[in-house]
Amino acid sequence: MNKNVEFFAKYVAKCAGLDPDKIIVETYDLDRVYLSYDGTEYTIRMWNINNAEVKDYTLFRMVADGSGYHGEAVYRGEHYYIC
Repeated sequence: MNKNVEFFAKYVAKCAGLDPDKIIVETYDLDRVYLSYDGTEYTIRMWNINNAEVKDYTLFRMVADGSGYHGEAVYRGEHYYIC
């Protein structure tokens, strides 16, 4: 697992009021990080990624609905610098 991705996921979880030690990073791609936390799936969606900076991001909790799942925004952040 990429340590920068894991650190970012734990940072976002802490900002959202979740215990970062309970976050499990399942996988990630260019603009999303897929997580689980206490049996619930979450996704961090990132916008405006620029070299070492994520300018905007949102943590979504995945919620079951009649047609599958949808994301409910839990936390929105901006300007995270990847070192």
